[in-house]
Amino acid sequence: MAHAHGKVAVKVIGGAIRQVREQQGLTLEQLAANADISYQYLSGIETGKENFSIRILEKISKALNLPMVSLISAAYSEPARGANDAGSSGTTAGPHGDGAPRR
Repeated sequence: MAHAHGKVAVKVIGGAIRQVREQQGLTLEQLAANADISYQYLSGIETGKENFSIRILEKISKALNLPMVSLISAAYSEPARGANDAGSSGTTAGPHGDGAPRR
């Protein structure tokens, strides 16, 4: 089950990266260049299709002028998650990935 949790984290954090990038008015290409990674890789990170290391997350955080802990906190805050859950069927991955109905 640990593998499924990792995929959820990658998708949630990737979505937060995209949200912050767009709020800052940066293009995919600009952020990728500032983080010294390819825009294709960054696109995959933002969509949850590519895994990333802590080192890559640090590079992206620095390029966004945001402490890494703030980026991760933003990823798991209710407003950020609510935006990603729009159109959901009323279930959530929850802390244990159990798909339990929302209360």
